Amino acid sequence: MSTVYSTWCSCAPGLEVLLADELKGLGLKPKEVEPGGMSAGMTPAQLYAANLHCSVASRITVRLGKFHAAEFWELEKRAERLAWHAWLPKGSEIAFRVTSRKSKLYHNDAIAERLGALVSAKVPGVSVAAPATDDDDPQEHAPRTAHLARVHTQLFLVRIINDEVTVSIDASGDLLYRRGWRHETAKAPIRETLAAAMLTASGWRPGVPLHDPFAGSGTIVIEAARRARQIPAGWDRSFAFEQWPTFDATVWKEVRARAAVAITSSAGGRFLGTDRDPGAIRAALANARRAGVAADVQFAEADIRDLPPESGTAIVANPPYGVRVGEGADVVPLYAALGRLTAASGTRLTFLSPDHDLTKATRVTTKTAWRSTNGGISVECCVS
Repeated sequence: MSTVYSTWCSCAPGLEVLLADELKGLGLKPKEVEPGGMSAGMTPAQLYAANLHCSVASRITVRLGKFHAAEFWELEKRAERLAWHAWLPKGSEIAFRVTSRKSKLYHNDAIAERLGALVSAKVPGVSVAAPATDDDDPQEHAPRTAHLARVHTQLFLVRIINDEVTVSIDASGDLLYRRGWRHETAKAPIRETLAAAMLTASGWRPGVPLHDPFAGSGTIVIEAARRARQIPAGWDRSFAFEQWPTFDATVWKEVRARAAVAITSSAGGRFLGTDRDPGAIRAALANARRAGVAADVQFAEADIRDLPPESGTAIVANPPYGVRVGEGADVVPLYAALGRLTAASGTRLTFLSPDHDLTKATRVTTKTAWRSTNGGISVECCVS
């Protein structure tokens, strides 16, 4: 019988339903759905495919074990029984990220240090990196290095609640929003996972013209073009599971081969991104080239207030919020202009808004598809 991993698939809070649908589309049965993610049993092939295809997931981890520990000696004794050798190749660098609540063991760094010392003593050649910090904080301006060869640090996640310890290994590596092609950003960028969630919520389908009038570094437009060509979200990056001793290269090759068959040579339709910042347009064009969709998309410098209404178009946008890019709090005219783009027939609007007053400024009747955060700001996805 094939190995079945107990996995946890995390996502930004508010995207759970979308992630569950993606997992079901891969033949998986998500369960234990909680804010921020859900569990699922996965074979190695399914684990590889989920990392490759899920467009809204943040990370996928595999549970190594669960046990009780209220003292450090209990933690060390029971953690020592875990099959660390099965997950770590020689020369590995490892890091632990610990969260502890309502437990006698509460000093996260001390817990990480004890576990690091235990594993490095148990598995020859293992070195321990500094305790990992919470990577849910925005890191949009960090260098995008998922595509580069570099020292691989295997992350372990340790969760202690009411003295019950759960140890998991990260199967993804870099967070899954790091697709490997967006190396350049503009002001107030949006993560690829949120862009994908917006596209799904919008109801947009390939063949329908799409326009982002606040294109920034092109994330929404590029995500749409890649979706139209059926390019998997993680096609251009590597994953932590590729370094595991249990990694099955043959199965991984088969997973990628099945995905490759579905990729088309052209996105078809119209994919347009406009922005009044010429630097943003340059970044978007560069990202489109790396994403392999330069021939499918158009980016042009334009102010939304100068654009005429569009007909039969899906407008999907992440407008400025007035709180983080220095344009001041008065961004109401931009939202009003966004609404005017939908004046013609057959145009559907999807946008992120941090404020009901800004939503009303569009003068478009919308419903809320989901609520989440972007750059630490609470937002809702509004769909007309």
